[in-house]
Amino acid sequence: MAMPNKKGWLAILFILACLAIPFGITYYVSTDTFKAKFSRWRGPMPQAPEGATLEGSRTIDGRVTLVKGERIRIENTSLVFNGLDNGDALLDLFLEELDPSHAYAQSFSRDIGRDQVVRFGDVAYRVIGVSRNALILEIYKHMGAQ
Repeated sequence: MAMPNKKGWLAILFILACLAIPFGITYYVSTDTFKAKFSRWRGPMPQAPEGATLEGSRTIDGRVTLVKGERIRIENTSLVFNGLDNGDALLDLFLEELDPSHAYAQSFSRDIGRDQVVRFGDVAYRVIGVSRNALILEIYKHMGAQ
């Protein structure tokens, strides 16, 4: 078998270096030493305020912002906005007191007027805005027993 010439050895060393460098970096990043240095460099992670919830951040002054795919609990129901389909807004309604794991499919026209009300569970809403990724509702009336 013939030995590679000088250019052949350089090509072999170049390929080995190209393979060794990423593996070396990957190994170093996975060590506890690097993780400790990185956590000191990053500093303390900010913590959420005491009692902060997703529901509190999405419900402001009686308006509820539903982001596509997020489940938001309002009173004894939970809503999940699933987007738009042929001009209809699609939602999943979860009745928490009945069965919190079963979704009831709901829909209404995207072009619903502001004077019309939609009801999900024990809460009636006015539709403020509908887009492909978000739905903004205003709580109109609580229908449940007080």
